[in-house]
Amino acid sequence: MTMADFRRKNNEYRIRPGASRRSIRVLFCVFLSLFVLSLLVGCGKEFPPTRRDGEVAVHFIDVGQGDAILIEDGKKTVLIDTGNAETAHTDALLSYLRARKITKIDYLILTHPDEDHIGGAVRVLETFPVSVCLLPDAVNDTPTFLNTLDALDAASVYAAEAKAEDVYPLEKSVLTVLSPTGEADSLNEMSVVLRLTVGTRHFLFTADAGEKTERILLATYPESKLSADVIKVSHHGAAGAGCDEFLDAVSPTYGVISCGKNNSYGHPAGEVLYRYGEHGIRLYRTDESGSVVFLTDGEDLRVSTEH
Repeated sequence: MTMADFRRKNNEYRIRPGASRRSIRVLFCVFLSLFVLSLLVGCGKEFPPTRRDGEVAVHFIDVGQGDAILIEDGKKTVLIDTGNAETAHTDALLSYLRARKITKIDYLILTHPDEDHIGGAVRVLETFPVSVCLLPDAVNDTPTFLNTLDALDAASVYAAEAKAEDVYPLEKSVLTVLSPTGEADSLNEMSVVLRLTVGTRHFLFTADAGEKTERILLATYPESKLSADVIKVSHHGAAGAGCDEFLDAVSPTYGVISCGKNNSYGHPAGEVLYRYGEHGIRLYRTDESGSVVFLTDGEDLRVSTEH
C-alpha cells in the first residue's frame, strides 16, 4: 500500500500550511458573499404592500391598455373598471385580486362602456360575488357590453345608474360621484368621475373624461370639491387630458397613467407629460412601474410600485 492509498483509506488528507490559509480566505469570501446576498434578498420590497390597521389602499392595477382600480377600506372593496378583454390582462387582474385575498366586491363601477374599461367584467362577475354595479346611462352595441349586461343579470347583481352627487360611504372613506352631470356627446364624456375622501386625503378618478367634462366640473363644483392628492390621469394620458385650469383646481401631488407598454395609441401623449410636469405633478405610469398602490390612514400617504 502506498502512502497515498493509506491516506485515502483513512481520510487523512493533509493540507500544506499555505494552502490552508488560502482555503480559509476562500471560505470566508464565500460566506461573506452569501451573507450579503441574504441581506439584499431580505431587503426586497413587498408588493403589494401590507395594509396597516386603519389604512385605506388604492391600487392602480397594471392591466395593459386599460383601467382597473381597486379600493380596500376595512372589509369593503370597490373595483373601478376591469381592464380590457385580452385573456392575459384579465388573468392578471384576477390574480391580483386573489393575491389581495379579495373574496367579494361591494361596488363594481363600470365608468363607461368602452372595452378597455369593461373588458374583464364578465370574468370578474363569474369569479366574485358582486353586491352593486354602478354605471352611467350610456349604451354601446358591442358584444363586450351586451355580454356584460347578460353577466350582471345572470349573477343577479343590483345595477344602478351613477348620478352626480350620489355618495357611497364605505368604512373609513366616502366615494362621491361627480359626473356625468347631464347629456354628453360621446361615451368618454359620459364617464363616471369619482372622488374618494379618506380623512384629509383625496383621490380623483377621471376615467376617460375629456376637456369638456373637466370644464363642466369646474363650472359645477368649487375647488374644495375637486382638489385631490392623487389624480388618475384621464384617458390613459391621451392628448388633451388635464387642461391647465382643471389641474390648477385639482392641484394634485401625484398622477397615475394607466396604459399599455408600447401601445398603438401613443399614450401617454408628450403634451400631457409636459403639462403635468409644468404643474409639478409627479407621474407614475403602469407601463413603466407596473401596478401602483397608495395607502393612507387619512393623514399620512405612502406609495409603492411594482417595479
